[in-house]
Amino acid sequence: MQLLKLMIKRGVIPDRVTYSTLIDGFFLVGRINDTKKLFISMTKTGCRHDVFSYSIMINGYCKNRKIEQAMRLYREMISERVMPNATTYNSLLCGLFQAGKIEQAKKMFGEMLFNNVVPNEGSYNILIDGLCKNGSVAEAMQVLYTLKKDKFDLSIEAYNCFLHGLCKMGRLEIACKLFHKLSQDGLLPNVITYNIIINGLCKEGWLDAAIDLLSNMEEKGCAPNIITYNVLMLGFLHNDEKTKVVDLLHKMAERNIMIDASVDSIVIDLLANDEHYRERLTWLPSFPIREPT
Repeated sequence: MQLLKLMIKRGVIPDRVTYSTLIDGFFLVGRINDTKKLFISMTKTGCRHDVFSYSIMINGYCKNRKIEQAMRLYREMISERVMPNATTYNSLLCGLFQAGKIEQAKKMFGEMLFNNVVPNEGSYNILIDGLCKNGSVAEAMQVLYTLKKDKFDLSIEAYNCFLHGLCKMGRLEIACKLFHKLSQDGLLPNVITYNIIINGLCKEGWLDAAIDLLSNMEEKGCAPNIITYNVLMLGFLHNDEKTKVVDLLHKMAERNIMIDASVDSIVIDLLANDEHYRERLTWLPSFPIREPT
């Protein structure tokens, strides 16, 4: 703020880019009141609010879970005859779904279409993900099927959102069927796709199927990551199959996969519950062994 005042004092008039950069930065560090002051001060220096500046403010409010402020600014934007674009609507959709305002989110998507703003891939990803996370899996499925019928090229990210929602709602069998049909739509599952299905299988106790899928992803050239192994190890740990947890730790070490705190916690759980595994764990140079507390 001091720098902005100094600029104005010296006769250097900030433009929209300067204001937008400052507003974005203040939102990032949580200085929400300062963003509002900056936004208001724009017009005093001759900078008219445009779709870009409104969208940055709306996105910042939504990311900081200030959805009411975002909606007020959206209504102001419309009244000032500044037309929102796909970026504006995507921020609002995301904010409304995060706030659990599913009906308002669906209404907002309708307004987007009514105002002749063409939804992009991000819009549909947000819509599908938001519907699934709020328990409206059937509606998300309808959106997906409508898009497929209209020959809209959905990315694997959109399917990942839907698969995650299905697994979260306990619709694992449907998720698995959709997963196996991805190739028919010309899509290759990525590591996130595999992790979603493996996690769903582990939560249902279908551990053999989860291990088969691990082998399948490696055969298809998709390298498992730390999340893949964490999900599998937790699944085996919860089913008291500790030997398989150790086998997975060995496999991680062989592949030089960097461990994180969650793996460290799994190792501690093994040691805390059964001293028998200490010797086998000491064979793993990548994994420091700590005494359980």
